[in-house]
Amino acid sequence: MQTTEITVILSMIVLIGSIFGISESFAEEEWQEYRLVGNFYLPNGELAYQAQEIPYKIENGKISNVKILVSGTQLAFKINAYGDGVLELQIPRNVVDVTIGSIDDQIVVLHDGVEKKFTEKSLTQSDLVCSRHIIIPFTKDTSNIEIVSFFLKEEPFRKGLGALYSIDCLIDPSPKLQIKSGVKPENVSCKEDLELIFKSTTGSPACVKSETSAILIKRGWASENPF
Repeated sequence: MQTTEITVILSMIVLIGSIFGISESFAEEEWQEYRLVGNFYLPNGELAYQAQEIPYKIENGKISNVKILVSGTQLAFKINAYGDGVLELQIPRNVVDVTIGSIDDQIVVLHDGVEKKFTEKSLTQSDLVCSRHIIIPFTKDTSNIEIVSFFLKEEPFRKGLGALYSIDCLIDPSPKLQIKSGVKPENVSCKEDLELIFKSTTGSPACVKSETSAILIKRGWASENPF
C-alpha cells in the first residue's frame, strides 16, 4: 500500500473518531477529583478560606471548569459534551447542601438555566456525613450544569450542617481551622510527620517538624502544653 493511501485511511479514521466521539468519549469515566479553593463552611456554620475536593466521573464528556457562584448554595460545572452522557458527583456538604435538622432536603439541578431531573444515591454512613452523591444525565447540547440549594444560609442550615458535617471532612485543616470548628487546642491534630506545640505568649497551637519543635521549646518561644 502506498504512503498516500495510508495517509488517507488514517485521516478518515481520525475524522470518524472525532465525529462520533470515539477518541474522547470515555476520557473521564474513572473517578477523579476536582480541587477547589475558596470560602466554604466549617462544621460550626462559619465561612472560612480552605480547600475542598469534589470526586466525580463523567461519561461522554469532559469537565472544563468548576466555579463557586455562591458559597454553600450554588456550584457551576462547565462541560464539553461529546454526546448524551452522565455526570456523577460526590459533593462535599460545605460546598452545596440543604439540610433540615439531620434530614436531607432536595437540591435543584439546572442545565443551561433549565431545571432537570437527577437521582441521589445513598452512600455509607461515613460518606453521608461528608458528601451527597448525585447522578446527573445530560444531553449532547448541554454546556453548563448548576447545582443549587435555595435553602439560604439561615440558622436552620447552620445547625443542620453542624449535625452532619465533621472536622474529619476538611482537607488537611490547619490548627486555626480546627479551633474555629470547635476543636479544643489540646485536641488539635497534626499530620503524621508534624508535632503539636503552643505559642508561649498566646497559647495558640501550631504544627511543626520535630526538630523545629525542639528548638522553639528550648528557646522558650513554645510549649508542649497550652496554658
